[in-house]
Order: sequence, then structure tokens, then C-alpha cells
Amino acid sequence: VFNVGNRRRIASKGDNRNGTSHSHAFFDPQNRAAKTIRDELALESLEELIHWLKQGGRVGIHDATNSSRERRKMLLNRLASEPNCRVLFIESICTDPVVLAHNISMKLSSPDYKGIDVAQARDDFRKRLDNYEKSYQTLGEEDEEDGIQYCKLINVGKKVIAYNIQGYLAGQCIFYLMNFNLSPRSIWLTRHGESLDNIVGKIGGDAPLSAKGKRYGACLSRFIKYRRQENEKTRRAEYEAGTAMSPQRERTVAVWTSMLTRTKETVEEFDPKEYDIKHIRFLNEIYA
Repeated sequence: VFNVGNRRRIASKGDNRNGTSHSHAFFDPQNRAAKTIRDELALESLEELIHWLKQGGRVGIHDATNSSRERRKMLLNRLASEPNCRVLFIESICTDPVVLAHNISMKLSSPDYKGIDVAQARDDFRKRLDNYEKSYQTLGEEDEEDGIQYCKLINVGKKVIAYNIQGYLAGQCIFYLMNFNLSPRSIWLTRHGESLDNIVGKIGGDAPLSAKGKRYGACLSRFIKYRRQENEKTRRAEYEAGTAMSPQRERTVAVWTSMLTRTKETVEEFDPKEYDIKHIRFLNEIYA
């Protein structure tokens, strides 16, 4: 990922006190000097991406606010001299106020607002969004005349529009985007409980759990249940505050183990009505 914002922060050495590098004024389309700098940074980032592709990279992301036709044409003109580069524009459109509030809250933790009062940062970012809207031009017929590929994601994938998608990689990118999910989630990794082979120092095998191992399995079940309850409280509080996209508790929690006895016994205390429990062979210990 080649992020123009990171390049901007590095170029300005993180100095956001004078309001020229990070504040909303820098993103005003009427600020011609700032626009020149933004375009230069976008091209520098693109050059870095092209160089990376030529070194063997397959898919590079030019992460920038390429939201005007002028900016997109500028990038396409540069890429016209790179016959092996295929371009796929991705536009994210958000009209859901809850999703917007959630995204704004996340943005306030970015390096642009480090050390800045939350209320001040929120006000500045909303003004930045206003500036974005002034020059925003959605992907459409004029872009299609250039023969480009593009994908529009509306409200985090509730609706997806794909145009002129060609080739395996572009198709796989669309598939990934259609299955993209921004909902927060937890992934817990754990060893199995103590087995009878562990007691005697034996590696491998398919021994059952010891009494201590079974106690671990019971404790693990209670721990995960407690964490789910705490996560549910947090989600509900965030939803009531308008910063979460859904108050709903996750419908199912997946529990994956190998096919070995010690791992299956470790999750025996998990209620199958509450958990989607699967025993999967490819998780088996190698050469066990």
C-alpha cells in the first residue's frame, strides 16, 4: 500500500502547528499552492508504486483521495507509458450516518491529529470532508470513456457496482471487496489443555487430556463466554453513542480445532448451540 497521506506527513516532518500540512485548509480545492503539493505527492507515491511493481510486485494500492477526474486523468496519463500496469479504481461511497460517525471517530486517531483536542480534531476533519466534497466527482461515464476498470462500494459493501472488470487479478480484487467486512471482531489463539503425553514429555501422538487439561478446557470456555459478554456491552454502548455500526451480538462464534483428541477434548465445555465448532484436519500437528 502506497499511502499519500504518510508521504505528506513525512514531507512536512509532522509539523501541523501552522495549519498548512494537516489542517483542513491544506485540502481546500481553492488553495492552489496546496493543490500543487498534493498532486506532486500523489505522483511521487505513484512512481514508488510503479518501481515496486517492476521489482516483482503484483498488486499495488495507490491510497489517495483521487476523487476528481483531473486527478484520475493525471495518474492515467503517467501510467499510459507503463503497458504492463492495469488500473482498477475503487470508490467508497458512504451515506449511512452511523457508518460515517464510526469512520470519523477512527480517523481522529490518525497521526494527523496526534496531540490535538478531540473536539478540535473532529471539527477540523469535518471541514476537510467539506473540502473533499467541493471537488468530488464520482466515477461515471466520463471515466468510462477512458476504458478504465472501476468498482464502487456503497455503505461498506451493501451495494457493489463493478464496471469493465477484466482479468483474473481484477476479478479477485472485486471478490475480496465484496466479502470485505469492517465489523470489529476478536480472534483468540490457544494451545490445547495438558495431555497425558505432555506429562511424560512425549511429543506427538494422540493422547487424551489429563485432569489438569480438562480443567483448562472448562476455564477456557468460561473465559470466552465472559469476553463475549464484555464485547457485547462495549458494542451496545458504542451504538448508543452513535459510533458503532451495529448493536447486535455476533450470531455465531467459530471454534476451530484439529482432529486430534487433545484439541477436541479442550473444547468439550463449549455449548454447540452457542458456538460453531469445527474439527479440521489441516490444523493437525505436522508429523504428530
